[in-house]
Amino acid sequence: MSKVVALLAPSILGLVAVGCHSTAVEDGAVLPFPPTPSASKAGPTLQESVHERRKAANHLPADAPNVLVVLIDDAGFGVPDTFGGFAHTPTLSRLAEQGISYNRFHTTSICSPTRACLLTGRNHQRVGSGTIAERAVDWDGYTGIMPMTSATVAEVLKDYGYKTSAFGKWHNTPADQTTAMGPFTYWPTGYGFEYFYGFMAGETSQWEPRLVENTTAIEPPHDEHYHLTEDMAEKGITWLKKHRAFAPDKPFFMYWSPGGVHGPHHVNAQWADKYKGKFDQGWDKLRGEIFARQKALGWIPADSELTPRDQTMAAWADIPAAERAFQARLMELYAGFCEHTDAQVGKLVDYLDQTGQRENTLIFYIWGDNGSSAEGQNGSISELLAQNQIPNTIAQQIKALEGLGGLDALGGPLTDNMYHAGWAWAGSTPFRSTKLVAAHFGGTRNPLVVSWPKKIKADKAPRSQFHHVNDIAPTLYDILGIEAPRVVNGFAQDPIDGVSMAASFADAAAPENKHVQYFDNNGSDGIYQDGWYACTFGPLSPWLNAQPGLGDWDSSKAIWELYDLTKDFSQMHDLAAEHPEKLAELKQLFLEQARENKAFPIGAGIWLRIHPEDRIKTPYTNWTFDGGTTRMPEFAAPALGNQSNTVTIELECGSDASGVLYAMGGAGGGLTCYMDKGHLVFEYNLMIIDRSIAKSAEKIPAGKHTIVVKTTLSKPKPGAPAEVALSVDGKEVARATVKMSVPAAFTASESFDVGTDLGSTVSRDYFDRRPFAFGGEIGRVSVVLK
Repeated sequence: MSKVVALLAPSILGLVAVGCHSTAVEDGAVLPFPPTPSASKAGPTLQESVHERRKAANHLPADAPNVLVVLIDDAGFGVPDTFGGFAHTPTLSRLAEQGISYNRFHTTSICSPTRACLLTGRNHQRVGSGTIAERAVDWDGYTGIMPMTSATVAEVLKDYGYKTSAFGKWHNTPADQTTAMGPFTYWPTGYGFEYFYGFMAGETSQWEPRLVENTTAIEPPHDEHYHLTEDMAEKGITWLKKHRAFAPDKPFFMYWSPGGVHGPHHVNAQWADKYKGKFDQGWDKLRGEIFARQKALGWIPADSELTPRDQTMAAWADIPAAERAFQARLMELYAGFCEHTDAQVGKLVDYLDQTGQRENTLIFYIWGDNGSSAEGQNGSISELLAQNQIPNTIAQQIKALEGLGGLDALGGPLTDNMYHAGWAWAGSTPFRSTKLVAAHFGGTRNPLVVSWPKKIKADKAPRSQFHHVNDIAPTLYDILGIEAPRVVNGFAQDPIDGVSMAASFADAAAPENKHVQYFDNNGSDGIYQDGWYACTFGPLSPWLNAQPGLGDWDSSKAIWELYDLTKDFSQMHDLAAEHPEKLAELKQLFLEQARENKAFPIGAGIWLRIHPEDRIKTPYTNWTFDGGTTRMPEFAAPALGNQSNTVTIELECGSDASGVLYAMGGAGGGLTCYMDKGHLVFEYNLMIIDRSIAKSAEKIPAGKHTIVVKTTLSKPKPGAPAEVALSVDGKEVARATVKMSVPAAFTASESFDVGTDLGSTVSRDYFDRRPFAFGGEIGRVSVVLK
């Protein structure tokens, strides 16, 4: 047997091995080679040495808990019936009854920033996450990249011995770095998660999600009963089973973050039908009902006041009678989606109960990464209608919906439905505003339930200490006896901004230890200090399609409000005029916090709303694809939807050929070029409300052909009309006029595919034949942007 010498003893279990003999070595020591007889005789066996070394390397307490962090998406303070809301949430209720709840817990008012705070224990702009990943820009606090100088809690716990996994929505990687070529540095597996199963974008279809396992794109099964959130529960339990089998001596850290209940609100009709007729009274009355239940439960203080509806938001009485059934059904779907999502969390909790692991599992169940979302604005059959600021009417949408099967189509794979902003306002009861507004608690205050049977005694008294999502990581470090590391993987670490919540685990009246917290999103700002809160609404009203004056907004001229939260739970009474000195003091504190946390320039998150042409996009202007190119995210793909371009396809087909040649987007919006029984077809689907179709009159005969699709915008401006011409072997065969091109993007997660239409299908005309793979052979697809 050859001789092996371990020269770096500390990094190889402290052993020097020679053949079958081994000797324990103190860190930093190097034994003589060959070892002396006395050293060989005295040393333990290799097995004994490894065992002892592993024991010595365990830096965790003997009873270190498993940790499960559940983060629901786009769900506000007034949604769950656990705390007086309208959606049935039995799992949240069960955990609340077995643990404790927080009614003054806060998020950032928007997805990616909240997740960055949760994972790092820092403020969102300190870790480059001042806005969502798709809207990242070059200012330091808005790059969309969590720096390695702010290690995630998963990275730290992994290094201490935890097994780590993440499931569901990620949304913390720059949108142009999510292709099969990475780079993978900023993917979940690069941030301490040993296993990831989910989607990289901010949203996806629940029926045909754009899934990733670790760093590999995978496809969901073509099963009419498939639903992503159910799949996440099953995959989460599978991972837990593997953990129990292969590493039972190691605690686990699981981050389970479903796409529910972010739009599109996709759920089986049986869940929505549970709520039939329950919202016919409209959002104004619903809000009053929720408020009364919140008080009756003691969830909010008895002297809390119900804040009024913003004057720019529609009242239920303003909704025409002909449109109310549409609006009510959108809300029924959302409520059903909430209950369905909570039920999947229940499957995880049930498994932990059944296997005896629940007792020593610490669960943080965060109901929402921000307040309920008003991004559906007036109600929508295609969520990105609003985000693209495409003018439309509800009557126009209802007419388009009739072509898909009417109200019954809502919630299914042919729509990307999103409810009216009025329902989101009701879901944020008793507060003002909704998601995207960091000034008001309707955007930032979310219920938190913490359950740990072994260490936390069940207590129904709400915890009312002011806390923030950046407090979760330092709380874990505290209970595990971990000092926040100064260096991780060679990177000196940024300071932790959060504080530990552990003292409140045992004492509902524990002294508040979070004295200052700033808020900023899209120029909507707030600053908390010891019971006082100052804020300014900002330039963006999320519930309005048109945002007049957005480009002229000046943060230095913003009007600020002031609240005494020790007496005013819901921000009802603005005291700015009564306490100008206090307001000035807090405004100065906000500026100091903003400077320290890289929040300048204030309002950077709205830049791309003013300049959509500056969105994250590929630097290339021409590409050559083969017939197997798939899953190219829209943000990294050629901008076929809003730039002039020429696509040239070299193919060989038989007679009556069918199948997709290329496609980008999905049912909610996109474009596709395909053959159908020999005819060449192009469709531009503008968010369902308008379809532009060109189809060749004659069939393309069998053989080799060159097909050219030329798209010409009338002017180089987002939203401009376009002409699309199709030619075969140099002869034009069809033409279509696109009345309006998509200003920003068709979807958040759908992709560019060649030879097939994976995921959500762009054209309803081949939905039943999806993914409608091309039956011929595609040699090459060339794309040139003009």
